[in-house]
Amino acid sequence: TYKNLIAINGTTGNWRDSGEGLGGGVYAADDNVAWMQTALKSIENIIFYSHTNIPVNITSEELSKIIVSWQEVGDKFFKISLGVEEIRERLKRYYEWLEAQEPEKAEILLDEELEGIKLRDFLYENKVPSSLKNGFRYYALSLDKKGKKIGVVNSDVGVFRLFNEDLKIEEIEELLEPFLLPYAFGGLLLSDIGVVIANPMLTETDGNSAYLMFSEKKYHGSVIWSGHSAMLVLGIIRQLRTHPHSQFLRTA
Repeated sequence: TYKNLIAINGTTGNWRDSGEGLGGGVYAADDNVAWMQTALKSIENIIFYSHTNIPVNITSEELSKIIVSWQEVGDKFFKISLGVEEIRERLKRYYEWLEAQEPEKAEILLDEELEGIKLRDFLYENKVPSSLKNGFRYYALSLDKKGKKIGVVNSDVGVFRLFNEDLKIEEIEELLEPFLLPYAFGGLLLSDIGVVIANPMLTETDGNSAYLMFSEKKYHGSVIWSGHSAMLVLGIIRQLRTHPHSQFLRTA
């Protein structure tokens, strides 16, 4: 049950350090999907593989089972998978809102392209970039107190897992999906600038609130943090050391 996850007690408890930064959520994805398993693996290494002879009341097998259970948390509670039509409908809703708020900005973003296809053609002419034909996967930013996903696309789990872990290629490809999808299409990539830490365009419900909460005017909104950008680059370098012949990583 989600109630066994690590909850924020108050307004701080993860790097976004505010209730607004988590979209009102109390179970942060990075704490539960990235940092908890990293911490447990570090404990495992210290206790059982560093020859420190620390007295403990747990066996290696018991701790390994706990680690495996935490490795399943991301897919079980935080994973979001959207099909093409769902992506299209959620983006339409966002751009209808944006056109009423900032029509000039909306027009600029609607002309952004992915694989030669303009966003407006994806939304209204049913043209689909090949990279979206199988949908889009990402981890929710957080869960609210009832376990509901706060579906803001974010950098948190991807940055921290790439930075901390040696991953399989299929895991790397999935974690990098939000970073390779252009911002105008709901992802985190701002061409020639870098990656933002949040994008609310694909949020499922209560969009108006999320759109404002994660705009480019907000501290933890659609803005670039140099620290996260640096960790992302270092994370990709780490994965290249594990998979030196991966063409996907070399072109990411």
